[in-house]
Amino acid sequence: MKKKHKRKIVAVVVVISIVVPGLIFFFSQVSRENGTPFTSLELEQANRVLGNGTSLNDLESDWIGLHGTETHGKIANNPNPYPVDFGDYKRLTLAADSQYLYVKTEVYGAFPSSFSEVPSFSGDKIQSVIMKLIIVNDDNEMQALMIGGVNYHAGLFPSLIRYFFVHYIGIIDGEEAFQDQYFEGLITGGFGCDYIIQAFPLEKLGLQHGDTIRIQAFLEAGSDKYHHALIDNLNDELTQGQKEQPIYTVTI
Repeated sequence: MKKKHKRKIVAVVVVISIVVPGLIFFFSQVSRENGTPFTSLELEQANRVLGNGTSLNDLESDWIGLHGTETHGKIANNPNPYPVDFGDYKRLTLAADSQYLYVKTEVYGAFPSSFSEVPSFSGDKIQSVIMKLIIVNDDNEMQALMIGGVNYHAGLFPSLIRYFFVHYIGIIDGEEAFQDQYFEGLITGGFGCDYIIQAFPLEKLGLQHGDTIRIQAFLEAGSDKYHHALIDNLNDELTQGQKEQPIYTVTI
């Protein structure tokens, strides 16, 4: 009997030694992408700074339909974008203090709080909604890419996403490539809210408070079937309906 117990104990120890480090690695990777939540004082500061920021408005239900080939094992683009209100840009606000570039993305509907609340279209369920904010130079060359949004992949807890890239290299294997990727910064909002607020370190972006930057921005949603189930470029009333992403000049 003692030998059998020893075998069981050894088996349990082996399973724990294999599974636990794997789970720790998995959740550490997830938490890196999730970003750090704002403290109450940090959020007060963010809202105070954003209250004096620059806002760019977008019209409702102005998604664009694109055609494309397969990518990442899915159809690249949905020619008839799904009418997802939490994937519909309402307003983008930018501002900075001495430490952070604050980015507030507002949409026309609250982000679902659970996977079961996420809509599906003819059985095709939305998996994620991602905001992409691009800084370009005077030659319209990409300098930085900031990403934030929500993930609803089945079997995982819904999570916020926030990270950014700097020092653009070029297109490699069909994707934008950068020299550096960072996970520093803060995030709040998302589930149950109609906004996401993010804070990106100015130092990592090579920016200072008072700088003037040129930006492009858009929202995209992925689904089980489509890599881009919808795309919504940030367009004000003068540029509404463009399939190209307009460029805006903003002083932060």
